[in-house]
Amino acid sequence: MTDIVFTGTATLDGVAHDAVLTLTPTESPPPPPPPSGAEIDRTIGSVVTNFDIRPEAARDGNFNKPNSAATRTGGNNTRRYWGIDYGASSKVFTKSLVHGTNNAGYRDDLAGVQITIEVRTSDVAPNSDGSNGVLRGSVSFAQALNESASREIVHSADAAAYRYIWYVVIAASAGNLNFGQGRHFT
Repeated sequence: MTDIVFTGTATLDGVAHDAVLTLTPTESPPPPPPPSGAEIDRTIGSVVTNFDIRPEAARDGNFNKPNSAATRTGGNNTRRYWGIDYGASSKVFTKSLVHGTNNAGYRDDLAGVQITIEVRTSDVAPNSDGSNGVLRGSVSFAQALNESASREIVHSADAAAYRYIWYVVIAASAGNLNFGQGRHFT
């Protein structure tokens, strides 16, 4: 890396002095911090889901995976959910990051399809389509086939601790649905 040199005049106690400042870069800046407080461990607790293929894959820590390695459905679906039951260890949730797959997004092989992802919390388990609980936030977008980069969902203000958190994936057209990772923060 190249040194950065500044030259000029500095005044100290009313007297002008020639000044040279040399900065030597040593390394790249650190990555940005998580979106808010600490990330909550998604490997503890039990998975709650109506995705039927590889439900544990959505908490394996791999944020850049193809649909063949992701939590997914078989058949024509427009709505599925995935989440965690923290049991007696209720959590306060403030933000979430969600990741799709790197080759098929959240809805297989259909770039541009409208996707909505809701985050919900509750002290009771999700119902059959995940529509119960408190809607804490959502994000809607026209998907790309590579959706492995995270999408942030800011939660509505709520200081209560909840036992369950889940993400509802809603597609505008039916198909195989995918879910790469769900990450939540205090």
